[in-house]
Amino acid sequence: MNKFKRFGVSILSLGLVLALNPVTTFAAEPETSVVTSESNAVGGWSEEDGYFVNPQAYSKAMEDGTTYASPKHTGKAEERTHNGTSQKRAHGWTTWVGKYHYTRARMEDWGAILTDSGRQWGTDGTEAISPWWSFNGDTLGSARTYYGS
Repeated sequence: MNKFKRFGVSILSLGLVLALNPVTTFAAEPETSVVTSESNAVGGWSEEDGYFVNPQAYSKAMEDGTTYASPKHTGKAEERTHNGTSQKRAHGWTTWVGKYHYTRARMEDWGAILTDSGRQWGTDGTEAISPWWSFNGDTLGSARTYYGS
């Protein structure tokens, strides 16, 4: 068999192997569409990924015809040791002049909510602080903050 026929047989064999053995792949999500557990949030901050904006929710929040200043959001994780136990909480602030909105702070782990401030509603400026989460030997949790209207 010449080289070209062997190459063709090799390609055909590889194609059959791949067709019979499905390969699982995962596509990376674009940074502007970070999936959040607070699905209708306009945006927020996560300890792993930093700041994010949900473009659809942002457009919806701004479409009522009133001119608002753009929202400004800050989030951070706070840590301490209390009685020898490591603890962490989420802390978020949102300034959205003239707009009735909320800020929410949570400690999360793989989509599970560990602690939650609830939505803290107000106009112009809001602040949310989650309760402290104590390290339980399994997870210290991850801080996330959200804002929306």
